[in-house]
Amino acid sequence: MKRALLLTFTLLMVSLVGIKAQTSADIPAEQSSVFDSVVKVLVDNWNIPNLDCKNEIRIGVPVDPSGSFHHESIEISVGQGVLGEYLSAKEREGATYYYSSPYISYGRRLNRTLEITAKAIYMGSTQRTYSSLTGDVMQSIVVEKFFFTPTLRWNMLLGNKARCYTGIGYDMVFDSLRHAPTAEMCCEIGFTLGAKLFFYGESLLSNSRIVAQMGVGYRF
Repeated sequence: MKRALLLTFTLLMVSLVGIKAQTSADIPAEQSSVFDSVVKVLVDNWNIPNLDCKNEIRIGVPVDPSGSFHHESIEISVGQGVLGEYLSAKEREGATYYYSSPYISYGRRLNRTLEITAKAIYMGSTQRTYSSLTGDVMQSIVVEKFFFTPTLRWNMLLGNKARCYTGIGYDMVFDSLRHAPTAEMCCEIGFTLGAKLFFYGESLLSNSRIVAQMGVGYRF
């Protein structure tokens, strides 16, 4: 009797251990399958040929926002001669701080090599001057700008995984210090790496600013 009970107890323990081991093995397998699915989607979007895609969207960030601000700064000089030097010495300039939203861009292919695109970004800068004696704020300037830039882009190098392009367009600026928007000719040059999902780097040059940006995009 004791031998039968011992055998039954042993078989029961072996069964429980087997069930627990099987259950524990199933959880990582499920997690692994979800992870594999996400990786597969990313790999597929990276590898799918993109030459038939007509549209693309991009989101990026400027490398150095200060490239869009050249003439908006506080002039401490308040006069000439000894009196002017004395009054100027009473103030000191604070640092200029720049901030921006992400670059948002949309493009559509017109034919194999030509695209029409439009990108927009909001940027701002702040600067103050302080009293050299008390440290109080003497002057403050806040500049806010909204850039909207339509361009015609030409793909010099057009491949499944790499593109190199140049473009020409208008850089339209809505400036908080000016009553009317301004516009000037600009050119761009950039590259993309990837297929439907891609990375990109781009530089925009105009008479009043030089700015570079980088980010990610998706073609569809």
